[in-house]
Amino acid sequence: MRYGVRTLIKSPGFAVAAVIILGLGIGVLAHQGFFSHLFLLGLMAVMISLLLHHHTTLWPISWLGISLFSLVGFGVIMASFSSDPLSSSVLLLIGMVLLPLLPFHIGYVTALTRLPGNLPSFAAILLPSVGLHIITAVLPTVPILIMGLVSLFALIGALYGAVKALAQTRIRLILAYGSLSFFSILWWFTASSHMATSRAAVLVVSIGLATCGLLIAWQVIRTRYGDDVDPMSISGLAPSMPSYAVLLTLLALAAMGLPPFGVFTGLMGLLLHSPIPSLLGLLVMLSAWLAASWYIMGAVQRLLFGTRRQDLRYHDVVHGEWAALLLTIVVLTGLGLAPNDWFISRAAPPVIEALSHGVTWQQ
Repeated sequence: MRYGVRTLIKSPGFAVAAVIILGLGIGVLAHQGFFSHLFLLGLMAVMISLLLHHHTTLWPISWLGISLFSLVGFGVIMASFSSDPLSSSVLLLIGMVLLPLLPFHIGYVTALTRLPGNLPSFAAILLPSVGLHIITAVLPTVPILIMGLVSLFALIGALYGAVKALAQTRIRLILAYGSLSFFSILWWFTASSHMATSRAAVLVVSIGLATCGLLIAWQVIRTRYGDDVDPMSISGLAPSMPSYAVLLTLLALAAMGLPPFGVFTGLMGLLLHSPIPSLLGLLVMLSAWLAASWYIMGAVQRLLFGTRRQDLRYHDVVHGEWAALLLTIVVLTGLGLAPNDWFISRAAPPVIEALSHGVTWQQ
């Protein structure tokens, strides 16, 4: 039986959970006000229940991550019954958990490392997208002092995420902390401009898609060699799995922020069109970007090259896996090559205008 089908049949509950999570996430993005808050509460409840139910000795339960998701639920209720500036500050805190920013990043890291099956792939793109959706409306109303703290946390988070990723051997942890580093770059530019531009949305979606694709690629390995497989024990995949090697290399290049993929376009858009308050801060952000070439390509090189082990059975990607990885690459390429006019919002949605008195999307 083919590997992708075998995994789906063995764990149909994961497929149902993925559909529920995706539906709740779309509900948050598609609705506003009460219904958006209701869908977000449902999303957090599902995430918490999955983290409580599915854990192994390899990935023990993370009470800190669950506590942060519980904090999001409590914050949604508080924001619904309070007014500015308290409401804006609470929603900004919720955004820091979902669109990870130090020191509130553990919830995102927990979702990428503790959720079962392919659910981390959904969380990698869904949680940051919901987080950006929430902070877009409240950024113009957040006090300047708080945004100064956000900028400081972003500087520290960019370096912290890069160093933590460099020190990891587990693929999920490398991707989780690498994403934190890139999202911290986004937070730094967002804090300096005091608004979320259309280029920020491109960057968030691109980082989420690149992380999602790499998680799917790692799930291919886990499907063949077990959930608790040590990445250090797998090598020499390139000669026997050429299709997988090409797809994984392209995803790695996209995640590193190289052209012509969406991560590069989003980063360059922010770099060239956002105010830069500090040259030291810019140096830190560029250093974090550069570090991605070490921890991402280092992990990919260990898998694809090196000694080919005779005791391992090598099976290239099947049609479903090939299609999922290729589609991710195509979308990342489309985000990188699409004209800027495609992402410019000429007018803010009415609900955002009502909440933030008009969010100006950068032209």
